[in-house]
Amino acid sequence: IVRAIKPQGESAHHVNDASSDQIAWHITRSGRSVLWNPDEMAQRRAQNPTLPAAVAGIPLIFGDQTLGVLMVENFSEDRAFSKQDGTMLIALGDYAAIALENQRIFQELQTITNREKELVRDAFESYVAPAVVERVLDDPDARKLGGTRRTISVVFADVQGYSTFSERVTPEEIVQLLNEYFTIATNVIFGREGTLDKFMGDAVMAFFNAPTDQPD
Repeated sequence: IVRAIKPQGESAHHVNDASSDQIAWHITRSGRSVLWNPDEMAQRRAQNPTLPAAVAGIPLIFGDQTLGVLMVENFSEDRAFSKQDGTMLIALGDYAAIALENQRIFQELQTITNREKELVRDAFESYVAPAVVERVLDDPDARKLGGTRRTISVVFADVQGYSTFSERVTPEEIVQLLNEYFTIATNVIFGREGTLDKFMGDAVMAFFNAPTDQPD
């Protein structure tokens, strides 16, 4: 895939096209650099006049893997590439290969980070307000092993007269009541960015000012 092109006198621009450049494919497959000047390109140009007059190209290799090709083409027959040009291109290629590998590693780490964030979000979103979840994800210190010490406010709430009520209604009515109550309680807790700790029978336990600071 051709990723970028820089014509002489113009700014480089990104492309994303399948390459049909046989010279680039030759460099990729052989794993060797080329420094072909007009005399060496004459026979190839006789078969394909669209080819450049001179080519300097190197494979971008990191470890034992070919990451791509860095190639310079000259369409003017009065300008040949020197060995010094080839040496400079090899030096640039080393930097380019390292940069490409660093970018690949960064993308892999980004993928891992995003996957970790999704795991944290899945684990917390049933117990913590969405705004709090996002703040936790944006703050690595909020997820450090061992936690942190902080002053919190804890709320316990239950249904008044629940024991008496539960003795005179059907189990289905109790379930319906608790579902409605827990939904309302959870919405209130999340609306104030609290953390739902647990349900205990007809009771709800929640706390505030953790895992992130809250002004009130």
